[in-house]
Amino acid sequence: MAGDLSVAYQNIALFYSGVNNVEAQKWLRNVQESTLAWTLCDRILTDGHDPLACCFAAQTLRQKILKSLGELPHETYLSLRESLISHLSHINVSGHDQIADATATQLCLSVADLYIQVPQWNNWIAELLNKFTALEGDRTRMLLTLLRVFPEEIQTVRVGENRRNEIRDELAASGSSVLNYLSQVLEAHHTDSDMLKKVLQCLSAYLLNPALSTDQLASSRLMASVFHIVASIEAPTALHDAATECIVSALYRAEDQGAHLALATNLQQAVYQLHGAFNTAVALEDIDKLQNFGRIFTELAESLVEKIVNLANNDPTSLGSMHTLELLLLLAGHHDYSLVEMTFNVWYRISEGLFMIDDDAHVAKFKPYVNKYMLALYRHSRYDSEEDGIPDQDGDFADFRLKMYDMLATCAQSHGTWDEMEAALFIIATIIGNLVPEEDSVVPDLVKAIVGLPINSHPALLRTSMQLLGGCNEWLQKHPQYHDQVLHWLLQLATIPKFAAIATDAMEKVITKAAPDLTRLVPSLIMLIPHLESSQTMGKQMELAISCTLKACTALIMNLSEVEVQIRLTELCKPIIQRFDQVLHAVPTIQMNKENERAADSWARLAGEPILWIDRIATIFKEIRPWCGGKSKGNVQNGNSSPAPWLDIATALYHVLSASLKKYEAVGRTVEHACRSIRFLVRSLGVQSIGLVEPLVTQMMDIYSRHQHSCFLYLSSILVDEYGAMEAVQPGLMVMLQTLATGTFSLLAKENGPRDNPDTVDDLFRLSTRFVTRAPSAFFAHPVASALFNCGIACLTLDHQDANRSVTRFFVETIEQLMSARKVSGPLRRDMSEIICMLGKVDRMYYYYVNRNNEFGWNQQQVNFHAVHWALQMHS
Repeated sequence: MAGDLSVAYQNIALFYSGVNNVEAQKWLRNVQESTLAWTLCDRILTDGHDPLACCFAAQTLRQKILKSLGELPHETYLSLRESLISHLSHINVSGHDQIADATATQLCLSVADLYIQVPQWNNWIAELLNKFTALEGDRTRMLLTLLRVFPEEIQTVRVGENRRNEIRDELAASGSSVLNYLSQVLEAHHTDSDMLKKVLQCLSAYLLNPALSTDQLASSRLMASVFHIVASIEAPTALHDAATECIVSALYRAEDQGAHLALATNLQQAVYQLHGAFNTAVALEDIDKLQNFGRIFTELAESLVEKIVNLANNDPTSLGSMHTLELLLLLAGHHDYSLVEMTFNVWYRISEGLFMIDDDAHVAKFKPYVNKYMLALYRHSRYDSEEDGIPDQDGDFADFRLKMYDMLATCAQSHGTWDEMEAALFIIATIIGNLVPEEDSVVPDLVKAIVGLPINSHPALLRTSMQLLGGCNEWLQKHPQYHDQVLHWLLQLATIPKFAAIATDAMEKVITKAAPDLTRLVPSLIMLIPHLESSQTMGKQMELAISCTLKACTALIMNLSEVEVQIRLTELCKPIIQRFDQVLHAVPTIQMNKENERAADSWARLAGEPILWIDRIATIFKEIRPWCGGKSKGNVQNGNSSPAPWLDIATALYHVLSASLKKYEAVGRTVEHACRSIRFLVRSLGVQSIGLVEPLVTQMMDIYSRHQHSCFLYLSSILVDEYGAMEAVQPGLMVMLQTLATGTFSLLAKENGPRDNPDTVDDLFRLSTRFVTRAPSAFFAHPVASALFNCGIACLTLDHQDANRSVTRFFVETIEQLMSARKVSGPLRRDMSEIICMLGKVDRMYYYYVNRNNEFGWNQQQVNFHAVHWALQMHS
């Protein structure tokens, strides 16, 4: 131990030095993951001569208690608790030593986390606080930390709900004493901003407890002091932030007016008194304090919104007073749009509440406030009139405008300069999709005005106009007389590089809603693609535009006759095959314009990437409805359905995709995109893709033996879904599963294999589940079933939501097959017999453990693991 202790001190010092500390990090990480950490950290804290080492030891102990408490026998918990308290009592935090303060905080957290996780311990927190109060010296800072961490930790530590409620009740029982103590500390240290901040943080933490009674706090000097700090313009920013957090926590608790009526009433009146302080902060341009006032005003409105909607009272003493909306308008009137952004959800909730009220006179009371709010939004949403081009769509202002889409409830049309018109159209665009399609009073004139805009209008105005037309897609579906005007206008703009992506996006939205009436546009859209490809600028935007064009074009083609579908899809896909083949054989993508190839931003530079062509295939076939033999699905299994019109072109596309898999087999991203495209091809053809299965399976097995791309597992699950029920194909599919599973097992058998490859686990057990449901007899008769079962047990504790869900579903589906097998005889029952014996116990015990989940405090992964583990023990 002495040797380990000396090495620990050396590595901790090296670790904090930041110089050549890789080996030190590795050594310390290994120690932290071992059981040696418990005694080593205790020894470091007992020595106490190295502050940094003590801090490291305290942090390590806290993490061990949170994640590895099970390493210790239960009988050692009490001695661990006493050891922590002893270490804590020897730390002097009366000064402002940051390292000592951090060490004390970690030890306080350790004490709280340990106590919360041991359900046999009860009614000990008050005893702990009394013990520290009796110690020599000033223990105020440490006591405040202890008071803060218990209510904070009970929110996050993973325990059962019964234990959580026990701790909350215990904390609530001492609430009165704690509030009195905080008031005393506040008065005794009113000039120490750091101490005041700790008091406020402690109060905020206690307000997290839903079991806490707030009647005493509501009218206390403590809460009055908090508001005094917030109203003081001289308050340091950190202290002002802490006081704000405290008020926000109280307002959150006051939302339940039934349990906290006194608190809600007093908070409302105190917040109303902050109007003057807000104006002072505006005059001083103190943005930090304005942000805090914004949080307080918004949280007050959130807490009282139901009262405001239902009462709409002008009495400032009523919880439903409309004066609260005046505070929101204060925020909306300030030039910093981040303040009004805070209020979006409140106005949304108000609109939702008013929607349920069938009283026009009552709703009319809100009209003046809504009008003022809309005018404020109109001013905020305007671009700088000096802007020349299309404004940046990735900045904060663009994000602010985007968020307006989610809460605007009404708007007004305006005329004037381009920026005024654009702001008005932007607000209209946010809610245009909510209009009933039959509306005929405003939208027709609006659409006519937009399509009458010259294409040399301001770029921002044109962009917003195009977005508005895209939002009108449902309305345009009901008004086909406007189709030609709208689509002609959008097609014109689609030929201009800076508008292409926006215009084609709008076209796609309009066309997909009204495709049966617009099939005449197929030739125009097909001709647009080479025009977009010829652009020497904005290459990525051009490809986005082409993607939208392909989607729209495919949607139209699917409404043609079978013969026309075959002709048009071939016309759409043949250029892809030709250009993709050039890329695969390293032939220059574009030969007629060498300068275009060298242009850094040209589309031609992108055309040399295989993923571009792979994604185009996916874009088209994602929009194609699965073929079921024309109008009927009845004869698909018997192979009597008529051939899919796109069978030949899909086969040709598969061959070029297969060639890309061969060439780029080591490039994970390319393989993933190719698998996605093949998936859509298979889905579109249904069982008519049978001719592709054997070469595809053979190629996947070959590549997977060298490169374990999890997308192959996912694609395999698609094949099983389509063909698993066909007995003639099952042997080949089982060979595929055996090969893929063997390669996956070797990957997962590595150190931390499942944790480092959760996507592979997810895809493997999705594939296995498809076999269980589509080909149970073949699956359970094969040795790979048992191997997958054992692998699944090992992966049940994997802390990854999707992977864990797939593994759990694999077991659940297997249990359901057990239920079905009890009702049948023959090969299926015989093949499943051994595994069914084991899973029958899982089936019974799974629900037993689920029902006791709260008592044990287990999460879902732990429930799954213990249920299956118990079944294995019983079977053995």
